[in-house]
Amino acid sequence: MTTPYAVLLLTGGLSALASWLDFVAILTFASYIYGTDGYGMALIGVVSLAPGILLARAVGRWCDRADARRALRLSLVVRALSTAALCLPLGYVAFVVLVAFRSTAAAVSPIALNVVAARQLRSDRLHAYFAHQNLVGNLSKIACPALGALLARQFGDVAALVAASALCWAGWVLCMAIRADSGSGSMREWAATEVTRKVERAAVGPIVAPVALLFGSVFLVNNQVPLILNRAGFDPSTFAAILTCSALGNVLSASVSAWGRQPGQPTYTSALLLPAVVQLASIVWVAWLLARDVPTIHLIGLAFFMAGLASARFAILTAWIVGETCRAHVGQAFAEIQRWQGIMMLVAPAIGAWILETYGSIALLAGAGLAGIVLMFGWRLTASHPRRVAN
Repeated sequence: MTTPYAVLLLTGGLSALASWLDFVAILTFASYIYGTDGYGMALIGVVSLAPGILLARAVGRWCDRADARRALRLSLVVRALSTAALCLPLGYVAFVVLVAFRSTAAAVSPIALNVVAARQLRSDRLHAYFAHQNLVGNLSKIACPALGALLARQFGDVAALVAASALCWAGWVLCMAIRADSGSGSMREWAATEVTRKVERAAVGPIVAPVALLFGSVFLVNNQVPLILNRAGFDPSTFAAILTCSALGNVLSASVSAWGRQPGQPTYTSALLLPAVVQLASIVWVAWLLARDVPTIHLIGLAFFMAGLASARFAILTAWIVGETCRAHVGQAFAEIQRWQGIMMLVAPAIGAWILETYGSIALLAGAGLAGIVLMFGWRLTASHPRRVAN
């Protein structure tokens, strides 16, 4: 790895590890330390998602028009300070306010980091970078619950928050080593002319659409999976098993993408359709297994493994396409994607809960999967291919 590549990857890895570590600790604190009820936990969820939805566009414009390295450094400092402050016994209202500050900073970090990567890395390294980034994120997601529990057991309840704050400071130190924009991937080469901006704005819409459609369909189901499994007669260990299967699919897909051959010229329709449909078809497969009334943990685990493979591939390709086709507008493109992901994560679970309680598990799974597939093919027929913009 070249130095910029390694520094960016390590900075992103520390940021991802801190995000999962403090998120798990925040949920634990809210439940066990402050003894909040279901409404309080829902408030934590809203406060965690709302900054990324409300501020995404402003953050994207900021990162595009200013030095994204400064935005990244500032976000890491605010995250480190607010996460450390969560350790203080300030009461539940102050705790929620600090979570809001932490979530605001956490919404800036991935956008700023992706802007810096798109500006600094050569085109032939972008795909591998986003694949490695996805791999590190998935490994962090797997490791953090166990790591947080180990830290709490050995050093006390606040240990995970202290560790997350320390990781943010370490990321800030690494971020100081990121050089100013220069070279083939810099903004000097990709200066935002008026023509460039118009072309790139036209390119953002077609990629936001499949992201929103896929996330909407998936998050209709995601939060309901434990209840669906319970009603199908599975014991609690089944949920942990299928989460493991999904995580293994994520890691395998990201590993293959990271060390495999880079694909050719990216196009939205050819690249994103297949992984999206595979993920949605996996949901339909689970519905079919439950409808047959002879579901086995092995087949359901295989379905979630396939979904994990496809979801990681979709995420990597989405980031790569944005980085390749929206170089001068990349912050706003990533921000718009993050915004719609947050909207779907906030709204879709409530709709999914209503469908589950009104029509049942099979209707929810089959409806979400089939509707998503139909909408994805509808998008495929109407979406235009992007063009890589160069001056």
